[in-house]
Amino acid sequence: MHRVVVLALPGVVPFELAIPARLFGAARDTNGEPLYAVQVVALAEGGAEIIAVKVAGEPSVAQGAMLAIHALVASPWSMGDRSGVAFRASRIEPASSASGRAAARAES
Repeated sequence: MHRVVVLALPGVVPFELAIPARLFGAARDTNGEPLYAVQVVALAEGGAEIIAVKVAGEPSVAQGAMLAIHALVASPWSMGDRSGVAFRASRIEPASSASGRAAARAES
């Protein structure tokens, strides 16, 4: 996933602001699907934390929805004096969709 910052100085033609996106393109997975970073609030007994979970393909979730996050992988990273954890999932969907599919599989 690329994060590009563009400074729009006075006199810049708006069309020119699209050039970095055209040059760098959108981040994609190995199958060519665009990557999205979904901001997720992870609730725990002692508090909450916002984590960014990368997922291929546009997730169809609404703000504030309970989520089902499939195949979540946490990868620690460090770069110089900075470090953190990167999160990736195979799919993110509303929890109600995931439980409905599980119930349908159990019935068949």
